[in-house]
Amino acid sequence: MDWVFQCNPKRYDLASELEKGIRTQGWSMNQHRDRVSPGDRVFFWQTGPNARLLAVGHVDSPVYERESPFGRHGVDIVFDCHIAPPVTRPEVLGQKALSTFGPFKGVMGTNFPIPDEDITAALDAIVEGRLVPFPTDGVPTPAIDDAQLSLDKAIKRARHQTLLSLREYISTMDPIGFEWLVRALLLELGYRDVIVTKASGDGGVDRRATLVGGRYC
Repeated sequence: MDWVFQCNPKRYDLASELEKGIRTQGWSMNQHRDRVSPGDRVFFWQTGPNARLLAVGHVDSPVYERESPFGRHGVDIVFDCHIAPPVTRPEVLGQKALSTFGPFKGVMGTNFPIPDEDITAALDAIVEGRLVPFPTDGVPTPAIDDAQLSLDKAIKRARHQTLLSLREYISTMDPIGFEWLVRALLLELGYRDVIVTKASGDGGVDRRATLVGGRYC
């Protein structure tokens, strides 16, 4: 999978770090942690008045937990090439396939999976001829451990299979059973006084609930 990882220069000035020759670092994985895998390619986009594509790299580890002001979860990344000159926002928005993609429109977030091949192809085309590999002499890069990679893939397969099984089970539930399942979910989310009413003419039932302090935001 290909990604766009986004950063705000007011919090992290990636352009300055790249000028220092940085090759590897941890990167926040605040969204879509269940979809990222070692080896995934990443386009790095810096926001702000001088928004631009700065580099291309790859994910070099499974997701892990850490203590960081940028988020609890992260991945290791390796910068493979810097983009010289950087691709500016007007250049990006001039491409039809890119002009409607979230991060380039100003959508907030850190991690954006690229949803279709048209966007990938447009990014490849717009950086063609601008990719300058980082020198590797004397700069060690992390290696993806085979066992770690196999475990990461196995976990993702198990999660995916569990999700499919859960969807299949829910789709076969009778309406009343489904309503009681929704009741249990609402209670878990912090609702109280959750009442499941009698069955209506459509074969289903309704429920009422009061939110008195949810656990999640």
